[in-house]
Amino acid sequence: MPRSPGRFREPKGRLDHRPLLKEPGVRSWYDAHALRSSLSAEVNLRKLGLFLYRTRLTPTGLVDLARTKPDDLRDLLIAYAAHLHDGGKLDSYLAKTLKGVRDWLLFNNVDFRQFPRLRRAYQAESLAREPVPTPDQLRLILGALPPRGRVCAVLMAHSGLRPGTLGNDGGTDGLTLGDLPELRTAGGRLRFDLPEG
Repeated sequence: MPRSPGRFREPKGRLDHRPLLKEPGVRSWYDAHALRSSLSAEVNLRKLGLFLYRTRLTPTGLVDLARTKPDDLRDLLIAYAAHLHDGGKLDSYLAKTLKGVRDWLLFNNVDFRQFPRLRRAYQAESLAREPVPTPDQLRLILGALPPRGRVCAVLMAHSGLRPGTLGNDGGTDGLTLGDLPELRTAGGRLRFDLPEG
């Protein structure tokens, strides 16, 4: 299939992927992933939704295409990969998108194996050359955040904590004062008893 600029549509702004859950089978597929990880379920739903939007397919249309015209789906995926590469997307981004498509097809008992081969896609390849913010840049970041965001940014910048330590993706668990064994309270004041040496 030839590459053409109008073949894939791009969303204007952020897509709302939640309506996909009303499509036949999608809620069950999403819930099956959420049993392992709600974050993975959300990511797969977003990636599948974006693929479907760009290619103008429906969830059942994608399954039907894989079953009845697998070569057409292969050609569509190759053109899609080329489109994303032309747009500057990394292979790691494309690999995540294809994972959502692959998982949806497998959930529907379609063992489609004609996905385009990618270079080795590293999960953090987009961060490989990401510079550490300077104190002035950090000051700008902190100035743009609300108070809660400032606390999170300062903890990550100065203590090395990762976002997952500060809280889970559902917002039901996070860092508490009890998680800091060196913290002591005395006379209404907080202090840290640091080990000697």
